[in-house]
Amino acid sequence: MQENESSFSKRKLRGTLIEPFLQSKIGLICMGLSAFWVLFVVVLMYGHFYELVESILLLTDAPEEVRAIFDDHWSSFSSWLYLSSVLYFLLTIAASVYYTHKFVGPSVAFQKHLEEIAKGNFKHLTHLRKGDQLEGVADALNKVSEVLSKN
Repeated sequence: MQENESSFSKRKLRGTLIEPFLQSKIGLICMGLSAFWVLFVVVLMYGHFYELVESILLLTDAPEEVRAIFDDHWSSFSSWLYLSSVLYFLLTIAASVYYTHKFVGPSVAFQKHLEEIAKGNFKHLTHLRKGDQLEGVADALNKVSEVLSKN
């Protein structure tokens, strides 16, 4: 029983990455853009926070105590900021794999369909999984096969 569950999960994982290079490339692009955005937000927030602290330190008679309070506040805030950034990256990876799967899967089915047409098998039809994208293309390709099979 354990072996069947293991092979099922391996098969399911292999089915998730249909075109690993393409899906990884899209995922890396999404992650790169996300990393740029997170870095931009962190730098922007830190810069404004630093300016606020410096302004308040000029107005106080206890700069060491005030700086310690702000340092403690920034430490707590930055922990949440980094944690949410990691969560954002993980969700970005999951979303890019999920959505590329919905586009790449049909392209594999289309390629197989076209190979069958090239072999002279005009009765082959493309059947997409529920939720796959490009259903209109699959329908058009199936209509082409129907027309070719009648001739």
